[in-house]
Amino acid sequence: MFIDFFREMLANFSKPTYLVGQTLGFILVIESFFIFLQKDRSKLLILKLVFDVATIFQLSLTGIALGTMTWITGALINLIGVGRETVCYFRGKKQWASRSGWLFLFGALFFLSPFATPAIDALVSGESGTLFDSVAAGYAEFFSTPKNWLVSFIPAAGSALAVYGYYCMRTDATRIVVGVGTAMWFVYALLIRNPMSVVSNFVALVSIGIGVIGDILAAKRAQAARKVADSESAEEKL
Repeated sequence: MFIDFFREMLANFSKPTYLVGQTLGFILVIESFFIFLQKDRSKLLILKLVFDVATIFQLSLTGIALGTMTWITGALINLIGVGRETVCYFRGKKQWASRSGWLFLFGALFFLSPFATPAIDALVSGESGTLFDSVAAGYAEFFSTPKNWLVSFIPAAGSALAVYGYYCMRTDATRIVVGVGTAMWFVYALLIRNPMSVVSNFVALVSIGIGVIGDILAAKRAQAARKVADSESAEEKL
């Protein structure tokens, strides 16, 4: 089964739009490694915003080449993600971005994004008939096939979870929470047959793992330094 799966993916490289999309995906693979190694929260968010913008184009090119609608959910989620990163970047810097209501707003937008997939697909495909008929047919197809809506909700749930991670002011907490969301995106990329997205999410998971290990080691070093300082302070008092 897996052999046929990879054969099908390799065969898709003969399509120009798919090839361009995967080339862009290769660039994203490189960037994804550095995003979660950042110790500075602002740099992490800027790199993630750039990643989301590029991913919109990558998913669009790949999805159009394959003729599937599930790519639309991923592209829409990344578009919402651009707004999420913008708000999170200004949190603590601007009063409007420091309101907790943003957590609920973006969480709701991510969870609802799959419901927009059939409507956007109808607009993109430009099928004959009225727009209403096209949208109605799109929703009927979308919800009549469990794979469509189940696949679409995987990245939506992952991105909704990641809202808290990016909103958090501590990069160590960001890495842990976003790591769970990235794992869900990894599964999504496999299901929509997007090899470079699979690789970039896998690399992101490796990067997050390295970052988490670095956080743990840094915490242990800080704890050891505090113990030494407390010991020296106690000796001075004696």
